[in-house]
Formats: sequence, C-alpha cells, structure tokens
Amino acid sequence: MPWPESGCGLAEARERTADRRAWKHWCNLISERTSVSPSRNDDRAEIEIKELAERIDGNCLEHMKSKRLIAYGRPGRSTAAAQLIGSDVWPALTKIDWERSFATEHRPTGFVFSEILIFPALLAPCRIDLIAGYPLAEAFKKFVLEDPEVAALAKEAVRLSPAFEHVFMQGRCHVQGVGEWPVSFERWITIGTVHPDPDKRSKFDIPRKPDPLEVVIAAEALTHRYRALISMLRRGELQGHGLPATPGHPDVILRSIWSHEEFYFDATSGDVLQDNPESRDRYDRLIRRWIAVVLQRTTAAVPEGIPLLDGRTPRPQATTQTKAEDARSSSNRPFTIADVLAIGSLSDALSRLVFSHPGVRALCAKAIAVADQQRGSFEEDAGLVVLVSGHDEPLLPLRYFPKDTDEFIAPLPDPEEDAAVAEYFDRRRPAEIEAYYDAVNMRARTLIEMLQSREVLALGHTADGHLMPIAHSIWSHEYYYIHPPTGDIYEAAETMTKKWTGAILVSPGAVTSPALLHVKPPTFDALPSVTAELHRAPNQPSKAMVRMETSSASYKACVAWLREIMVASPKVRTESRDELWEKAKRKWPGTLSSRAFLDARNQAIRATGAIAWAAAGAPKKIATPKSPR
Repeated sequence: MPWPESGCGLAEARERTADRRAWKHWCNLISERTSVSPSRNDDRAEIEIKELAERIDGNCLEHMKSKRLIAYGRPGRSTAAAQLIGSDVWPALTKIDWERSFATEHRPTGFVFSEILIFPALLAPCRIDLIAGYPLAEAFKKFVLEDPEVAALAKEAVRLSPAFEHVFMQGRCHVQGVGEWPVSFERWITIGTVHPDPDKRSKFDIPRKPDPLEVVIAAEALTHRYRALISMLRRGELQGHGLPATPGHPDVILRSIWSHEEFYFDATSGDVLQDNPESRDRYDRLIRRWIAVVLQRTTAAVPEGIPLLDGRTPRPQATTQTKAEDARSSSNRPFTIADVLAIGSLSDALSRLVFSHPGVRALCAKAIAVADQQRGSFEEDAGLVVLVSGHDEPLLPLRYFPKDTDEFIAPLPDPEEDAAVAEYFDRRRPAEIEAYYDAVNMRARTLIEMLQSREVLALGHTADGHLMPIAHSIWSHEYYYIHPPTGDIYEAAETMTKKWTGAILVSPGAVTSPALLHVKPPTFDALPSVTAELHRAPNQPSKAMVRMETSSASYKACVAWLREIMVASPKVRTESRDELWEKAKRKWPGTLSSRAFLDARNQAIRATGAIAWAAAGAPKKIATPKSPR
C-alpha cells in the first residue's frame, strides 16, 4: 500500500524506511524468542535483537533530523492542533514510544508530542516550503529516488534484480533503457515490471520472466512519489520555470502541460520535451521545449509573460470573484466561475466538472444498469464526444454549443439521406439514461458558456510554442474541436490541425482585450486592402465538415447495430469480422471507414461483454444432425 496521504504513525514509518534485510532478520529473531521455552535464555540473540533495534530506530530518527521525513504532532497530551516538529527538535526527543507514536524529552519541562504523524516530503502539509526553489531534476533525485521508503525498497530490489539499477539508481523511466518520464503518468506504462502473480499482470506487460515481488513493490513506491511530484505542478501548488528552447517563448510552463500526453520529463537534465510530429527515427522523436526547469512558488493565479498585442506583459491579478459574480454564477448553474478557475485547465475542468463529477458518475451507474437490463444502446460520453475523420481519438465538437441557444444541439442524421442511421437515433431513451445525458450536456454547456461570455478566458501554446489567448468566438465555432483528455483545440479543414496545446483557464483580468486576437505582436499596422475579399457564406459548412458529421453518425449507428447482433448471441460468434465489415459497407457506403468499423466493433464488444466476438478466424459451425441414408 502507498504511504497514507494523511500520514502514518512512528511504528509504521520506521518499518517502511528500514533496511529490508535488517527488518526481516529482526522480526525473525523476535518471533523465535517468543516461540522458545521461557526458561531458555539466549543472551546472544537478545544482544542481536537490541543492536538491530537501535540501528533501525536510529535510521528512522536520522531521516527526521535531516528533513527526509516530516513529522507533525500534538504538543503535550492535549487536544491541541498538530504542529510541525522541526528537525532541530528531534535530537532532544530522547524518549520515544514507537507503538503509541509519542516522543518527549527526559527533563520534566521539555518537549512532549503525542499522536505523531510522519510524511514523506512530497506528501507533507509543508511540501511547498520544502520543494520550492529546487531544480526539477534535483527535486526528482532528492524527493523521489532518495525518498527514505523508496531508497530502502530499491536497495533490496536491485540486489535481487540488478537490471533495475537503471531505474532506481540512475532515474531512468524503464528497465529497458527509456530515460524520459511521461508527465501523463495515467496513460503510459513506466518502469516495466512483470508481477509474479499472473492475475495482477497487465496485457501491456513485456512477455518475459516475472520479477520478484520486492521489485514490483519498489517500483510502485517510486511511481507513487513521481506522481506526487507531478501532481503538485498539475494542481498549481508549484510552477515550472525553464529556459525556452526557442527565444521569445514564455518561460512559465502551463499547469495543463503536466498532464498532457505529448510531454515528457528528462530526469537527468530537468528538461521538458514534446513529441516530434515530424520524427523520422528514434533519435529525433522528442523536441526540447523548456531547458533546466526550476520549481517555484505560484505567485499568481495566472502565468506571467503572456504576450499582448502591443508586446506588453500584463501584471498578475488575483482570480477572486466579486460576491455578485459568485451569486449570479451559482444561482442556476451546477458550478461557479470560481470552481472553474480553481481547477485551472480545460482538460481537468471537463473531467472533474462534467464527465467524472461524482453526481454525474452516480447517474451514469444507474443509466448503465438500465441499458444492460433493456439491452439498449448507451454512450458514457452522452453523445458529446465523437470520432472525427482525420483524427485517431474522439473529439468534442464546439459547434454543439451555439451561442445564445438554450438547448444542446447535436447533429442528427437526415432520414432521407440515411434511413438506417435514423433508425437508431429516433428511439426513445429510458428516463435514467435521459437524466444522465441531460446532466452531462448541462454541465458541458455551462463550462462552454463561461468561455463564450468571457467570464473565463483560455490560453494555450500555438504550434510554434507561443503562449496565446484563445478568442471567445472560438467556443461556438463550427470548425473547432476539443480533445478532452489533453485540452488541445483542433481546427477542421481538409485535415484536423492542432491550433492550441493544453489550454488553461484564467480570470478575465489576466489578459487585456487587445490580446484576444490570435496573432503574434506586430511591428506596424498595415493599411487595409482595397481589393474586395470573398468571404465564405455563413452557416454553410464545408464539404470536409459534412463528411465528418456523416462519418460520426454512421459510426454511432454501426456501434448500435453491432451491439444488437452481439447481444442476440453473446457466447457464440455467428459472423466473422470480414463478414460484418462487408455488411457495414453496404449499410453506410462512403461514410464508414475500415478503422471506424474496427473501433465500433471493439466498443460494441466492451459494451456488451461479448468477448467471444473478439476471437479471430471464422466462426464455429453449429453441428447439424446427419440425414439417414
């Protein structure tokens, strides 16, 4: 189990940070002492037990004296609030009750602390004070690799499996040599251990001999501390400041970057790198974005250095709203502007306030139960996130949220154009599913409306690395899409193009109005052209947009069609993948690609649990009785 977020007592902290072999030997000696006859007196064993206890106790106390472990305790035996026990106090606390988590001096008027709780530096209430000012590479080394629990477990892991020295001693991300750590730790596999219990292995594990359990436990402790460090940057408790790899770009790293799937951290240099979309081999797969990053206190709610149209830099301003704004935003909304600003990034806001909000997840559970019972179709994203032509992952179309419209508008198929698609969209949903869809749509619309009305502003990195404001008009534009996991904004033309990376959400005071244009600071004002310009007629979507919408509708209908087939025969696959694909092509000619069909098939299998349909090859033939001769 990871170190408790609320801290642990002295006895548990001592066990977690002890040398593993010494601790095991000490426990064995004590067990042997209690199991032998009471009349037996083994002086040698008693001396060894005492020496080991002194070494283990002294090791834990040394961690607290050197601030590698942080202690809080109640002064005296009162019910007073716990306070920090300074590293200079521990030398005086010579009388320690490990099991009761109690420490005091020998003199009657000395320090007394009860209910002591111990934290690693990255989990301590005072963690910002401890870590601010450290270079990122040094913070990783000191507070992750050299964390007392991690170091004790790593020593035993390397002894049993020397190949993991690259990870535990050199700080590389993977046992096979990959050095860069993904900041999106939920998405990527790190370290590369193989659990000795087959039931606890991942399908992504390397097919090789299992590792000792001690190696797996050490790896889990290491990743726990790494996640704690990156989470501080995600929450905005600390800011990353680095030398921009390209001159003129901001030195402050947006908090949204620390959960973005395209970014990595080099533990050796402290650099932050990004996937190279034009990579040709493994040597140029990453691009340096910030060099030698340093962790600093968050002095303002918004990053400094945001470029304005005239080249000025706005002063940091507080994000606290007036009471009138809070009252207005909370009167008929599921969350307030302050809630959005406190989260700080578009991806987290979509997750925590819309799709993964506890109230929404409760409605989702009820909706799933009803859908399973009635064997009906159900979409966990409430139909908001769709597969779009030109992008591998589903996106949220911003044209679903036209400004000054009270209702969510989703593209519905034209029955004359595609009657098969309409068949699956015209069915009435059960009340539980309708309630879930309404809750998700209302929350999503509330967030987007805040951006449309400029109650909340968004900033993002452009393709060349500049940090620029995103105009409020974008949030209802028919050609723009959000990638919810990353907060990236895409523009749809003939291809999908990323326009802004990792959007963050700030107060209106963070950026002045001239900055709400997507241009770099100009050197002069150009005269307007006297040549008449042709403009696209309003409300006329391009051919590419029509194609994307039709593909999205066909994809959803295909999922519903496949689910019905699988529900009818969940344990026996009656048709092969190729046979289904041939039928799908005839049902949705020109609007359903092979990749979209395969994705729809996988989604239908996950939704129905009909794993028999995931098997390869031709379906089994059902035996028929032979006719008599």
